[in-house]
Amino acid sequence: MLSIAALLVLAAAVAVYYAGQAKAVRLAGGALASLHSRPSYHGLYCALWTLLIGWGTLLIASILSRSMVDGALMGMIETALPDSRFIERELVLSDAYSIAGGGIASTDDALRREVAAAAASWGTLRTVGVLGLTTLATAVAFWRTFSQLAVNWRARNRSERMIQGILWTSAVIAILTTVGIVLSLVGETLIFFVRIDWQIFSFLFGTTWSPLSGIFEGSMDPAAVGAVPLFLGTIMITLIA
Repeated sequence: MLSIAALLVLAAAVAVYYAGQAKAVRLAGGALASLHSRPSYHGLYCALWTLLIGWGTLLIASILSRSMVDGALMGMIETALPDSRFIERELVLSDAYSIAGGGIASTDDALRREVAAAAASWGTLRTVGVLGLTTLATAVAFWRTFSQLAVNWRARNRSERMIQGILWTSAVIAILTTVGIVLSLVGETLIFFVRIDWQIFSFLFGTTWSPLSGIFEGSMDPAAVGAVPLFLGTIMITLIA
């Protein structure tokens, strides 16, 4: 349903593009030279704002609503299993979502079915809410930008600044994503070596790779995280390729 909402926002942007063009021509009374910007820029200005507002609202509303639903479901699980570890509650939540979606869960019990029923119910409300909010935001952007068009409206300047801003934002996001990935890898590496008490020799030259050993107890066996199988597997795949 959310993908359909994204397509509807795109359709609204296409519609306002042509509507903006037509309005600019109508405002000029056939004398296009009286316009500050060509009709296509008027349409582009409306379409860009409609896309940004519509897709932005869809993205933010989807993320926030999913976080709220997950928080409520985790609250149910924590109430039912007050002494459970976080990883165990996450497993129950994952199984509940699988059951709600008709998938296969690691196990099936009354709690998981109760949480699955709540997930299905709240998921429907979440979808309706996100669709409604996205539709409203898109309609407001459509009407607002369309009503702003005038003969002296600097549509070209505004559209070009918006495109420049989008490109700069995309570049910054790409850089920050790369930095975030590097920092995440460094942080997880440090956590890993702390958990095996900095036994780097065991990691580099160990021949057993079973990192989940003892993970439910919150510990990690240094003898079970030898990287030799990983190195050999990588070399073998490289040679086959």
